[in-house]
Amino acid sequence: IQLLKPTDDLKIEYIFGTCLVVDIRWLFNMLISLSEGNDNKEKWCDPGRLLSAVRSFRNKFELFIQSGKIEKTSYDILLEEGKYFIKQIRCDGSHIFHPKVWVVEYSDSENTRFFKVIICSRNAVFGATLESYVQLEGSFNEKNKSQNHNLVQFIKNCYEKVKEDEYIHFPDGF
Repeated sequence: IQLLKPTDDLKIEYIFGTCLVVDIRWLFNMLISLSEGNDNKEKWCDPGRLLSAVRSFRNKFELFIQSGKIEKTSYDILLEEGKYFIKQIRCDGSHIFHPKVWVVEYSDSENTRFFKVIICSRNAVFGATLESYVQLEGSFNEKNKSQNHNLVQFIKNCYEKVKEDEYIHFPDGF
């Protein structure tokens, strides 16, 4: 969650995330932490805070996961709100959707866009395991747009597969 937080001079415009598994409590804790700017693992229990965070991120966040990999909790009512954020992807054959990529778009007071790309080793769940990650940061630059082609294509493919409700087909040897 700390990796996604903006600095004081920036605000989050959009978050795109991918992982295999999501703990719905972790998801809502993340949204509340990002909307309030602090961290507490029990915040998702507060209905007012939860509703405020859901409203503030409803059109600004999407998480793509392997179909059927939402960790069930005794708070299944949260799953209803999760439909605004969680997009499930089915893969063909024995393949699974397992990337852990986050792309965050920020803006400043002058509406300059900044981006952070994070590739990490951990799913969207609570845990005490050590996480390793690579983080890239930069601003929008029309001149260097072609260098981001593979990342942009990956994101487009995620959206297309959810819309079409198709399987992701991996090439031989992938």
